[in-house]
Amino acid sequence: MNRWPKLVLTVLITLFAACFMLRLRGYDPLWPLLPAWSQSLQSGNLKSAIHSGLTHDRPYIIESATVLIDMEDLPQEKPVSRTTTFRYVYTIRALRKVAASDNSFTESLHNHFGKKLEYFQGSNPQQPISLKNNEITFNVELNAEKGDVYTIITGMRITEDLPLQDRTLRGFHFAPNAYAAVYPNDEDYIAQVTLLLSSATTRIKATNNAVWRKINADAIPIFSAPQPTPGGQGSYATTLCARFSNLKPGEIVGLNYYW
Repeated sequence: MNRWPKLVLTVLITLFAACFMLRLRGYDPLWPLLPAWSQSLQSGNLKSAIHSGLTHDRPYIIESATVLIDMEDLPQEKPVSRTTTFRYVYTIRALRKVAASDNSFTESLHNHFGKKLEYFQGSNPQQPISLKNNEITFNVELNAEKGDVYTIITGMRITEDLPLQDRTLRGFHFAPNAYAAVYPNDEDYIAQVTLLLSSATTRIKATNNAVWRKINADAIPIFSAPQPTPGGQGSYATTLCARFSNLKPGEIVGLNYYW
């Protein structure tokens, strides 16, 4: 008589009973294995960001930072003005428990040349630190358990008069009909950043070597081509897009354009 099926069944029942008793005592013996299983299913960019965040003891990493920029010219106003609206959508993965009192997520919004800066009350309560016309800084309340994936949305609106003047930003000189969409990464490890610039009132085009990345403010930029975003039937805006992977603290990315 073959006793192997009975022996296997006995072992499985014993293991199940042991796991059940451990869980009753508040310990899940399989929980320590979940991070390894989870990371084995993650993309290379996300794996790298999580590894860097854990190595540097960060409370979270940003899986995705998406910057939606909409530019609208208002010719009926005198003087003619331009309003540029920014929405920042962050998908965050907590690497440990995070409480609002930790003040672990700080957002700084910059206005380099516009005459007016207004910030957007986003998805989470925001506690202002500094409210100036050239820069607004606030803490965003974040409560998350280890492993939670959480979305935070912030934003701002900048108003400026047209025509613009010659300007210099991040080491680039811009004529009155050119500028850049920029994301400066002050302190985070980010798996992917997407810049999406659109306008329904002005036809925008990418410059030569439009997409760039700098490892710090003083570094020489590394250039690449923008991602094509052809307009389909019924589309109402011209759009430019650029994507960047594995941003480290201090890096700056941008998309240069003209109209």
